[in-house]
Amino acid sequence: TQAAEIQPTAKLATAPKTSEAITIDGDLSEPVWQEADKNYVEFLADFTISNNVSYFQTAWDAEKLYIAMEVQDGTVVTAENGVLADAIYENDGVEFFIDGNNSKTKSFDKIDDFHFFIRHDGLVDVWGGAAGTWSSCLNAVEDDFNLIVKMTETGFNIEFEMNLSALG
Repeated sequence: TQAAEIQPTAKLATAPKTSEAITIDGDLSEPVWQEADKNYVEFLADFTISNNVSYFQTAWDAEKLYIAMEVQDGTVVTAENGVLADAIYENDGVEFFIDGNNSKTKSFDKIDDFHFFIRHDGLVDVWGGAAGTWSSCLNAVEDDFNLIVKMTETGFNIEFEMNLSALG
């Protein structure tokens, strides 16, 4: 008997506009993050693992998109306590997608979609973008975003900002 395929529940994440300055430092105690909706991640990786508590929040202003993430993980795999895999996506971290022009296509349009990989130690890679091919475009967009990863007693936080002008 095959197990039923688990499908994630789609939920619209809203990004309220803010007029408050957001400091990208991994500290999620700023008023904007205290007021923004928390969007909990129900499943991890292959939609079957659910052993951590994670959420993300979003906001924007006239120039930037902001994303805050908290990952509560009792055992963050680090170079000190485990073996880091060669592939960035095989380590403790987060992945997220940005549809730059809000085209809502069923697959990546390879025009202005971005796929971010951020590892717990701050290593980052970005795929997609305006290059027209689905490949690493980190060098093309690295001046358009800023992020910090802050280790916590319960896991790690990520705070991210990206220039709206880079989204298409």
